[in-house]
Amino acid sequence: MIKIAEVVEELVLKSPYLSDAVADRLINVSELARKLRPEIQDRLMKPVQQSAIAMAIRRLEVHSKKKTVQKKLCLKNITVRSQLIEITFENSQTLPSVLEGLVSKLSKHTNQFFTITQGVFETAVIAHEDQKNRIESLTQKEKQVHIEEHISSITLLLPDENVDTPGVYYTVLKALAWEGINLIDVVSTYRELTILVSSRDIQRAFQVVERL
Repeated sequence: MIKIAEVVEELVLKSPYLSDAVADRLINVSELARKLRPEIQDRLMKPVQQSAIAMAIRRLEVHSKKKTVQKKLCLKNITVRSQLIEITFENSQTLPSVLEGLVSKLSKHTNQFFTITQGVFETAVIAHEDQKNRIESLTQKEKQVHIEEHISSITLLLPDENVDTPGVYYTVLKALAWEGINLIDVVSTYRELTILVSSRDIQRAFQVVERL
């Protein structure tokens, strides 16, 4: 038979934000017990005292604190770039060939950040602001959805072992969110995680990442 503690653990740990808050004792246990009570009673199909749920949460605090991943990121390199732009286009039948020509021209600038992210309905081009006129010239027949200027980026080079470690990206993004830093975009490859923020936030964002 399933126990109260088992249901409480499942409900708390399924939410990274909630599990972190419980582990750090930032949650009002009585209020959380009251909120979880209806769902726990539905799962157990019997009445459950709020005090019993609160006790299970308190016991989970220590357990959760031990299980919560408090990793220090093993960063091999942190690279900061500034003066970037992101131009988003609506996908079309002609856009792939246009982007092929764009890649051919911009790939010559090997010292500049350049990436293309193709979504289901839109495609975003991120490049140095010096390339804005060239990009707009080559894509003048495409529908431009949005252009974001005054962007800076932080690129984290992660070691191979972090690729298979759950919560690495979450650790970084959570820290930035808690500092109230808005993310314009996130781009990743096998070992790289690039975070794009407004240039006015880049110093704070770098300090957050460095503390990790």
